[in-house]
Amino acid sequence: MATGLAIMYHYVREQDEKRPHKGIFGLGIDSFKKQIEAISTKFTFCTVNEFSRMTKTDNKRYCMLTFDDGLKDHHEVFVYLKEKGIRATFFPITSTFDESKVINSHKMHLLLEKTNAYELGNSLNAFLENKHPELFQQFHVHDKYKRWNKQFGNIFTINFKFAIASLPQQISKKFLDDQFSTYYDSEEKVSKEFYLSEAQIKQMHDDGMEIGCHTHNHNNLKIQSSIQQQNEIERSKNILEGIIKDPVTSISYPYGQFSPETIQLAKQNNITSGVTTIQQINHSNTDKMTFGRIDIAYFEEKILEHIK
Repeated sequence: MATGLAIMYHYVREQDEKRPHKGIFGLGIDSFKKQIEAISTKFTFCTVNEFSRMTKTDNKRYCMLTFDDGLKDHHEVFVYLKEKGIRATFFPITSTFDESKVINSHKMHLLLEKTNAYELGNSLNAFLENKHPELFQQFHVHDKYKRWNKQFGNIFTINFKFAIASLPQQISKKFLDDQFSTYYDSEEKVSKEFYLSEAQIKQMHDDGMEIGCHTHNHNNLKIQSSIQQQNEIERSKNILEGIIKDPVTSISYPYGQFSPETIQLAKQNNITSGVTTIQQINHSNTDKMTFGRIDIAYFEEKILEHIK
């Protein structure tokens, strides 16, 4: 049966002094190109939708390149992939261009570019102690021990990121919004610099890339109500289909979080394949709604294991 290695990318960017938000780090574009060259010696590239239609009699090895969040960096990636004749799947967040928003996790990254985790963590501790004392003990930021299994950053930074990711979304949003307005004059301006535009998404689709759903606001679907999940999926899908003039049939679950209800709602919206953050290699008989992916940021060695 067919084997499908799916790779999850976010930031792919060189550290260029002229580039907006140069303090945000990612996989360098030259390193990315070297990875693609290595992978191409052992795998055939395809989109998520294409792999979902592979039959059990197909014995080839495929690689699905997936790019979450619709970052402006991804247009540079697209240009390179187009030159190589490689199709990939891109999952933009629709509120970033439809409402010029910056999502919570990116606000955190952008704030860390302007200041440091100690300033932000101490501000979050004060915010929780004053506004939400019932949550302080559970989420206050410290450096006594690591609260999240992440590799990059010191313990305090990792624990700050854990608190932001784990707090109730409206509470973390309120804190980040307040901090963001202190360091950035215009969220709309940052959004236009940071994310793909509608025109770029349309161009990428027209030139052979798959465009998939990553919801409208990038909220954790697993903890949302049925109505909220439905709105997040349906709104994103409708906006994207209005741009590309084709059906959107794949989804990347924000933060890799989903429930059986999430999958059912996605199917009701005519989505036929989904990708997760489960670290596994896929096959023709893998559940098409829960394909695993290897995160390039943390598990590059797991990809290299399969390039032999």
